[in-house]
Amino acid sequence: MFHSLKNSELLKIRNNIFLEYAFSSLQKNGFIKSPFLNANFGKHNPQLYIYDMCRLTNSNLECITTYITSRDRYIKIYLNIFELSPKPENIFELKDIDGIKFYLPPNKKKEERLDIDMLKTIPLFSYRFWFENYKLKSFHTKFGLNMAIKKLQFIIERDMKNINYFIEKWHSFHKPNITDWEGNIIKRL
Repeated sequence: MFHSLKNSELLKIRNNIFLEYAFSSLQKNGFIKSPFLNANFGKHNPQLYIYDMCRLTNSNLECITTYITSRDRYIKIYLNIFELSPKPENIFELKDIDGIKFYLPPNKKKEERLDIDMLKTIPLFSYRFWFENYKLKSFHTKFGLNMAIKKLQFIIERDMKNINYFIEKWHSFHKPNITDWEGNIIKRL
């Protein structure tokens, strides 16, 4: 009567949702696997998947990092943007460069989680915060699991197809730091 799954099975479900719905939508919007030497893409350990993706828009490096862990039911998708100086001709010029500094403080301070950050109201009053986060909701039956999966698939696909909306929203909250190609801050804005 009641239906339950192990954390490892829930992890696989969320990872498949990301790969099928988010990754393909982000690729269609010009995002690629991060070219940096230390970029993650896939299983980091048995309980964690990490995906680093980015695209170059003019001189802005737009980075999306996704964490999927067995410790909770979320797909955590983060956005951060940097202005690179000098401006690379294309993103592949960043290949074989150590980009670890893009993922560490102080660069990480402007990183925003797409589903629950950048709210224009108190989270308590935010519909998006409560009902449209990237979480596989609880269930008690197989039918409930299928409904939770479909809802998460819909929200992830919709938001990743409209990633430019989130990038504009990020710009309304922040100005990108000017960095060199390795993530060293040249000018903090």
